[in-house]
Amino acid sequence: MSVGVCIINRNGIALAADSAGTFTGNKMFYNSMNKVFSLSRQNVYGAITYGATTIHNVSIDQILKEFRKFLDSREALEDYYQILPSFQEFIRDNRDYYQFDVAEKSACVALIKNLVVTWGKKIKSVTTSKNVVEEIDNVLAELQADIDSSIRIEDYDISQYIHSTYSTEFDVLINIVVPELKIYEEQKEKFWLLICDFFNLSITKESSNSMGLF
Repeated sequence: MSVGVCIINRNGIALAADSAGTFTGNKMFYNSMNKVFSLSRQNVYGAITYGATTIHNVSIDQILKEFRKFLDSREALEDYYQILPSFQEFIRDNRDYYQFDVAEKSACVALIKNLVVTWGKKIKSVTTSKNVVEEIDNVLAELQADIDSSIRIEDYDISQYIHSTYSTEFDVLINIVVPELKIYEEQKEKFWLLICDFFNLSITKESSNSMGLF
C-alpha cells in the first residue's frame, strides 16, 4: 500500500510518500523506490505515484522523466488540473516509443484467445445437435448473462475499437477452435460482438495492477 502526503501552507507545498514498491506481480519487493517526482525544471509541478510501478512494462520513473521534458518544451500551464490531460496526450504521442501498441496487441489477443477457446469449445459441443442454431444461441445467451452480471467500467466503451482492430485475429482463432461456426454467420458475428463488449468490463487482474498519479 502506498502513502502519499501533500502539505500546503503559506510558505509553499510539500509532497512526500513512502518508498516501498513491488515488481512482476508482487514477486519482487523494493524498499527504496522513488514515488515523488518533479515534473518540470522551469515550473513548480510535482507528482506522487501509487499502485503499479509500470505502464505496459515500462517504468513509470522513465516515463515521468521524459514527460518532464515534454512539459518544459511547452508554455507554462495555467492550472495544475491540466497536468493529467497533458500526461494523457504525452502517452498517446509516444505509443510507438514505449512500444505500447505491441503490449496492447499482446494483451488483447490473449483475452480474445481465452474467450474463443473457453466459449468456442462449448459452441463446438452443440454443433452436431438437431437444433444447432438454437443450441448455439443458448451458449451465447449464457455468455451474455455472464457479461451482464459483471462490473462495467464507467464512461468507457472500446468495443468498436476492438471490433475493427482485432477481427482478423478473431477469425484465425475461430478457424482453429471451432471452424463449424463459420457456417452460422449471424451467430459468429454475435459471438464476436460479445467478446468485444467483454473488453468494457472491470477485470480483476487489471484493476489489481492499476497505476495512479497524483
